[in-house]
Amino acid sequence: MITLFDLIGCDLMDKNHHVYFHFKSYYFKGTVSELGCIYESYCNENRVFHERNPFDSISEWADACIQELCNEYVTRFSAWKRISHQESGLTLYTLRQLYNQFANGKVPITNQTITTMRQYLTSSMVYIDQLEKRLQSLKNYIDGYSSVVDYEIIQRPSALKQLTFMHNKYLQQNSV
Repeated sequence: MITLFDLIGCDLMDKNHHVYFHFKSYYFKGTVSELGCIYESYCNENRVFHERNPFDSISEWADACIQELCNEYVTRFSAWKRISHQESGLTLYTLRQLYNQFANGKVPITNQTITTMRQYLTSSMVYIDQLEKRLQSLKNYIDGYSSVVDYEIIQRPSALKQLTFMHNKYLQQNSV
């Protein structure tokens, strides 16, 4: 079973990173320790769970937030799919897929891995399309067909940054 500690160990997350999720009108946020525990929890910007030990599981944290603070008892809340990593903008489920693809050393070909790869491919294609349009605009300016240059920076999506990082790390570790 993959834990937050595993995600920290392979550099997908780091200490003092944040996880968050929305449930109805509530917004929950927590800080992740270097051991993969969640502490400093907030509910709608108010600190909660002051006198409690850190949570060692993402599911335990989500359940406590929903049950104790919202007074709801949902049985089908998938914490890994609903909770996001603030610094990368990715869900923990996606980070777990990246861990399985690059850090775990085994690449199971499943419907979900194919879906995840399709999502990254789509993000890459959209980003490349934006870059190509910018290049064409610059070419038109240089060739004298346009008098306007767009200086807005096109940011690479955080998911692609993380994927590139993991892929490069995987290649370094597996090149002999």
